[in-house]
Amino acid sequence: MTIRTTLSLLVAALVIGWCAGAMSCHGRRPTPTPAPASPTPPAQQGQVASQAGDQAQAKAASLAPDLARAQATIASQAQEIDRLRSLVPDPPQTDPCPELRALSAAQDIQITQQAHALDLCGQRGDALQAEATARGNAATAYQEEARQLRMVVEANPPRPWAVGVSYGTDGQRGLWAERDIWRFRASAEVYHTTSGGLQAGARLGWRF
Repeated sequence: MTIRTTLSLLVAALVIGWCAGAMSCHGRRPTPTPAPASPTPPAQQGQVASQAGDQAQAKAASLAPDLARAQATIASQAQEIDRLRSLVPDPPQTDPCPELRALSAAQDIQITQQAHALDLCGQRGDALQAEATARGNAATAYQEEARQLRMVVEANPPRPWAVGVSYGTDGQRGLWAERDIWRFRASAEVYHTTSGGLQAGARLGWRF
């Protein structure tokens, strides 16, 4: 609460208290209580009403000076309040905390930058999650393909051995056997020559 407001409230309280005391003093004057009387005729009742009106006007006239003095007092006190108010200088309209305002602006900028960085991180996370989902789907498809191939291999197991007979245009006859070993194919052959003897041979080849 400023000095101006305090002085205004104090002067207003003094004026209101003085007016209330003046009004109460006039209101406490004893008024004569008329004695009960017998019913009066209408003419006398008119006289009584006229007397009561005259008394009310007289009372109002007696209170008029007090009311005028109270109004004059209020006016003078209002002038005094205005004078005191003019003596009190107005506070300077300056920023009390420019450093705090600058710090708050810097913090707002930093918070905005951090929010933007979080948004970028969220977008990067979404992209990584989508990539991981695609890789997971690809791995699932590869596993399914491998399972089907394994089923085909199990249904048709490899047969690495082969045996047979051979016959040449010169009447040469023989027997041969072959075996697949990894990427190699090894074979052995025994044949009967035209001269009546036996000969043997071996071969080694690359499977592709």
